[in-house]
Amino acid sequence: MTPSTDATHADKLQAALWIAAGMAILALLYALSPILTPFLLAGILAYICNPVVDRLTRLKLPRMLAVVLVQFGLMAVGAVLVLIILPLLYEEATVLAARAPQAAVLFSEKLLPWLQQNFGLKLHLDAASLKNLAAGNWDTVQTILQRVYSSLKIGGVALVGL
Repeated sequence: MTPSTDATHADKLQAALWIAAGMAILALLYALSPILTPFLLAGILAYICNPVVDRLTRLKLPRMLAVVLVQFGLMAVGAVLVLIILPLLYEEATVLAARAPQAAVLFSEKLLPWLQQNFGLKLHLDAASLKNLAAGNWDTVQTILQRVYSSLKIGGVALVGL
């Protein structure tokens, strides 16, 4: 082998090792994502909230009190967002459940023939069984959503009442 082919071989080997190391790191991050996610979110919150805390400390508030005030403010914003979004989600879920049988009929009348004609897929969708399944389980889902909503509403009122 000549020196130029040795260098080319070494460069290819080094590139392959870097690619393998990168893939191993990505696999490790993917495997550890349930553990690392809270730390990542905490870092993002700290990065966002640090200027607010610094401004409060410039106003002669002790840093500990500024951090506590910012944390309570974040919790209040989160509670307000949940109290605003949860009723909207509940209403949208109700509308979705009411329109699901119509969507199933539309799917079986329009999309299934098109899929069969263009792709040769033979799917069978029984709208009546889907309607019965949705109607049978909707009472359970509705009960759970009502309990969660009332629990969050009570918790939000208690948080705001502090």
